[in-house]
Amino acid sequence: MHQWARKRPDPLEFETAIRDLAAELDSRDDLINYEQRRKILQAWCIGPEPWEVIGSRIAVPAGGYAPGGGFATDLSDRKRNIASVILWSLMTKGEHVPAPTPICNQRDPETQRKWRMSVDAVWSRIRHRTTRPTDDQSITTLEEYAAYLNPIIDRGETPPVDARPWT
Repeated sequence: MHQWARKRPDPLEFETAIRDLAAELDSRDDLINYEQRRKILQAWCIGPEPWEVIGSRIAVPAGGYAPGGGFATDLSDRKRNIASVILWSLMTKGEHVPAPTPICNQRDPETQRKWRMSVDAVWSRIRHRTTRPTDDQSITTLEEYAAYLNPIIDRGETPPVDARPWT
């Protein structure tokens, strides 16, 4: 940075540009307050009722071991915890690691460890673009849910855990 600045006609050009950018951002009223979203969501998770609706929107592939030949739909609290972490990441544009996990935190330490590994496994599939069809359907549904919840949170309100856009 210093080498670049020394070669410029105005050595304070970069600093001036940063100050101008900061002033422009400060003057705007249409920016998203991600800190507010993180604070409001720090103890929030997907409630059981919306989770059932989300689960009903995921088509499971045929050919599995469940009755009728398809895979059993897993609507366990472990999966709800994973979905809550993904939803938090979608809404805050953050990594999954700092996402609050109130569902997981209610479990014993060994279960917490296993559940965190499950979150990491799904996040790895998302990051490496090796998601499964059910992952893709879940993420699409969670994106819809995020679009519903974001305006509520952006008004400074905490949405109830049973809030859902699908009625």
